[in-house]
Amino acid sequence: KLQFLYLIAGRAFTTEGALVPLPMDTFLEKLERDGVRVVAFDMDLTAVRQHSRGRLRKEDLQGYIDNASPDFVAVVPELARRGYQLAIATHSDTAEYSAAKGVTPEGHLLGDDLVHPLLQALFPAELAAAFYVVAYNPRARGDTAHKGKEHHINLIAAHYDVPPRSIVLFDDDVNNVALTNRLCATYQVDPAEGFVFANLQ
Repeated sequence: KLQFLYLIAGRAFTTEGALVPLPMDTFLEKLERDGVRVVAFDMDLTAVRQHSRGRLRKEDLQGYIDNASPDFVAVVPELARRGYQLAIATHSDTAEYSAAKGVTPEGHLLGDDLVHPLLQALFPAELAAAFYVVAYNPRARGDTAHKGKEHHINLIAAHYDVPPRSIVLFDDDVNNVALTNRLCATYQVDPAEGFVFANLQ
């Protein structure tokens, strides 16, 4: 039987009045069912559909911002409204600045120097400030004890005073997802598309 969809206040209904879950609704319902309290996003190829490569030039910042995932931008205000805590967990790190490699704070943006301008450009100040940011690269810091984003998740858990298992991490890197899964729920994002509701299973 053919049915038509109507959008009313951003929600979809059939002609018979049945509510049709939209991708964001499905996503949010799953977070609630799973008992998630903190939602953490990787930055490159997840929150943003581009990789900064550890050497994003300052003049390229606007293009990077413009490549933010629309679904990431859409869901963050709703997550905050529903009381979820927010975090960014990235391997981009100010420890990667290197004059020898020509990557300097004067000409480039890495780690916290990149994450905060990104968030401030995408969201109102209060919402941007609500994110707890862990911009840490174990390799750049000589840390051989932590794999994937274990260190990130432990810091996020300590900051929000929650068990790691109440955190969900969205990340494009298969190794980060596999290695961090023993601590918290992880979902692999398609790096070709970034964070997209419809791709999350």
